[in-house]
Amino acid sequence: MSEFYKISREIASELGALLTVRPYCAIVNANGEICYIDSELGEYTDLIKDFLATTYPMLKVGDHSVPLSGINMIFFKISEKAMVILHTKKGALGQLLAFKPIMHKYIPKIDSSIGDIKKPIEEEIEKAPVKEQVEVKKKKSKFVPLLVKDLGEIKIPIEHATVLNLCNGENDVEYIMKESNKTRLYVNQIIRQYQKQGYIKLKKAL
Repeated sequence: MSEFYKISREIASELGALLTVRPYCAIVNANGEICYIDSELGEYTDLIKDFLATTYPMLKVGDHSVPLSGINMIFFKISEKAMVILHTKKGALGQLLAFKPIMHKYIPKIDSSIGDIKKPIEEEIEKAPVKEQVEVKKKKSKFVPLLVKDLGEIKIPIEHATVLNLCNGENDVEYIMKESNKTRLYVNQIIRQYQKQGYIKLKKAL
């Protein structure tokens, strides 16, 4: 039984007694590597990784963030090494903030279990010589979202439509973020959601 599993069970047990609903837990390190995740959070794996890559560095230790409206999920930056994600399927979102007053007791356990972590790959690339950095970028293929089905037959939130209308096979995520005034995390989540439903396909950019 892994140490992270034991810690997650301790968190779920203590928090569950306070909330009277069952909380689900994930523990990730600062590099976006998942140390432990409950199966109920499995569908949000990509979201978690995107969040760690884009938002984690901007948060201060002790801060929390709610990445998606309508879903009871809060990300807590408990240290410079780790983040704990908590999720409930029912009840009020605000209940999960009950973790803040008790999270300090789990920080030493989690940080100790993580141990030393290497710097993120992105930081290594940024520090690389200019020539090497350009060569790395050339190897990456860029894909843009393309709406391939008519959305007229289904009801979609206005916020979703704002993003989807920009998915024309030419606009990349950065452009869609700027025009829709949405975060990268939000745009990627919408694209993935409608991609799974067959409304969007990813097209290789020229």
